[in-house]
Amino acid sequence: MRPLLLAAVLLAAPAGAQVCPGLVGSEAASCVDARYSPTSVLSDAASKDRLYNTVDRATVGGQDGVIGLYSGAFVPFDGVPNSDPSQDVFNNGQGINQEHVFPRSRGTDGHLAERDMHHLFPTRVDVNGDRGSDPFQTISDTAPSRWYRGDATQSTTPADPDAWSQDTSSGFEPRAEVRGDVARAMFYIAATYPDRVDLPWFEAQAPTLLQWHADDPATDADVARSDRVAGFQSGCAAGPCVNPFVTDATLAGRVFGMSTAGESGPLALAVGAPYPVPTAGAVSVPVRVRAGAEVRAVVVDALGRRVG
Repeated sequence: MRPLLLAAVLLAAPAGAQVCPGLVGSEAASCVDARYSPTSVLSDAASKDRLYNTVDRATVGGQDGVIGLYSGAFVPFDGVPNSDPSQDVFNNGQGINQEHVFPRSRGTDGHLAERDMHHLFPTRVDVNGDRGSDPFQTISDTAPSRWYRGDATQSTTPADPDAWSQDTSSGFEPRAEVRGDVARAMFYIAATYPDRVDLPWFEAQAPTLLQWHADDPATDADVARSDRVAGFQSGCAAGPCVNPFVTDATLAGRVFGMSTAGESGPLALAVGAPYPVPTAGAVSVPVRVRAGAEVRAVVVDALGRRVG
């Protein structure tokens, strides 16, 4: 039997940021579900209004408004006192509406998940419609596609494709700047509403989403957004109903990097996140090996240098 190579990369993480430390696979997933699933979210109308005027409110050129997730288009508020925020930015179908990153047709419709703002974002109306319920995927820049950036839509490949979102008849690829945001929203819904949503549909995308999560890690602004959403949702056993995949960069890999849909049997190898991090002493890396598998372990640091 050819030995499997285990390469453990030790990455720094903020002190105290680990969620469900030491757990991997189904145990980590169950922990997230138990601790971060809200029992109360806003109504449909209120979720839209708070999304626009509080959670994703932005100021550009001295004007307040919102920015479309996929296009980056800025739509200002009209400044009329007491106007309805959702109608304000909708602009008769020429502006912004509410995108469900995990589509309603894939299990969030008519449920708390439909109104959970951790996966709701302002989106240009036409881009939202074109994405529909398409799965997220990495698309060839040469594939016949529609491209979106700011107020523009085009069918020719742009010179800077990573700055544009891209749609085909079978998939959607967000612009590079928000791919991690999209991934963490998807992780959150899959983990906190596992009995409601279409998990096989999600799991087919998980490898791509994990790569996007690694390429576009959460920022302080993402953490602040998660905290703003938590101010409108309640009932989580962990306390504030934040998105834990924003809080802990290792969590997505521990929950969704352990298995995939349609396996014929258990994985030969599953590796969890190192803990505790940071530390001046010993670091533990949880590893599960299928009976009969042979594993050779190599430890490298974040620069790829072998350290053990």
